[in-house]
Amino acid sequence: MKFYLPLLFFLFAFISMNAQDTIPISRGNIQDLEIGFGPIRNVIKLDPITRLPIGNIPFDRVFILRVYFDPKAEEDFRDIDVKGFYLVNENGKTIPLTSYMINSVDPAAYDASDTFLKVYPNAIDVVIPPLDPNSDYKIFYANSAIKFGLSYIEAFKLFYEGKENEGIALAQKFKKNNNNDKAIATGNSLKEYYIAHKSAIDQIFIDNKDNISERNNKLFSYMETNKSVTMTIGGESVTVDLFTEVKELSKLNTQQFLLKTSSALRIVADGGIIYAGWQKGFNTVTPYFGINISLRPMDTDIPFKTLVKYNRIKFYQRFTANLGITINSIAKDNYRANLFSNNNVMIGLGYKVSHVLNLNFGGLLYNNINPNPLVATKSIGIAPYAGISINLLIKDALGDIAKIFSK
Repeated sequence: MKFYLPLLFFLFAFISMNAQDTIPISRGNIQDLEIGFGPIRNVIKLDPITRLPIGNIPFDRVFILRVYFDPKAEEDFRDIDVKGFYLVNENGKTIPLTSYMINSVDPAAYDASDTFLKVYPNAIDVVIPPLDPNSDYKIFYANSAIKFGLSYIEAFKLFYEGKENEGIALAQKFKKNNNNDKAIATGNSLKEYYIAHKSAIDQIFIDNKDNISERNNKLFSYMETNKSVTMTIGGESVTVDLFTEVKELSKLNTQQFLLKTSSALRIVADGGIIYAGWQKGFNTVTPYFGINISLRPMDTDIPFKTLVKYNRIKFYQRFTANLGITINSIAKDNYRANLFSNNNVMIGLGYKVSHVLNLNFGGLLYNNINPNPLVATKSIGIAPYAGISINLLIKDALGDIAKIFSK
């Protein structure tokens, strides 16, 4: 029977690796959906009253964050004129998000299962890109009164980081996308303004690197107070007011939501075979059962190769910690004995090839016997091993195929 075990394990591993292809990935029609929604379209709702997420925030997959607005509250309803949602990660990086206003369609036809939409039809669906596990994020938005200012700040941020050309290009693109509105500063004008006020603007970025909302408030206040910049045009010194059309900066109204992706480390029962010894007189193949602990949480509903393709998991995050007990005896008269009964303990590391398959290496613990028959004491020996194992909870990866094995 022991000769069939390796074949069985390899068969399971082969099936499980190819089973990843059977998990569907629903792709959207916009560029934000790089990975897609996975097997289901996840919608995380913010409670209309507390504005806290209902349910756990997913990671490693695109999902929809649904934000509700009360149509009876004039101040809240005014904020429906949202021109941008932004995601801020723990490092302070700000990412613009795509969003959709639900009240532009029939809410019942859009999502009949959402009872909140009957009371709060003024809702917005925000496309959230894949997040990292066990991380904190902020989502903030602002109304159209500051739509110019937000784009200026993004350009200032690039100037602050020494990316002058990128900042100019960003400002020019914003101006072009708004029909070259004369009220919008050109990229070069914005650069001149930044240079003229570099010391003050840089200090605001330095003092508020961990608080994006406060940083924006202070930058808006500064721009409102310091609207002018002196530039040389046609050989003459000319003073230009860049922000005369941004009239409501003092009424800045931003909203901020907190998202936290919490996930425990995954401990999985596994089994496999190892080749241990690697020395003269001590080479053995034995199956084992044990556990492996992933060093990074993973969503097994997303194909492993998709996570790798989109760089969701780094090289070092594919390692696991392994602990197991061998099944076959490795005892040899006058040389070595099993650690207990017919079993020995193995401790090592693994490297994930898929959600199911692991390549393992480490040390096998057993008892050394002194070849001198007059010495009865034993000592712990450690022999290197290498092997392969599969996740015994194979239904996570095999889907319908696993039902056959479970029966």
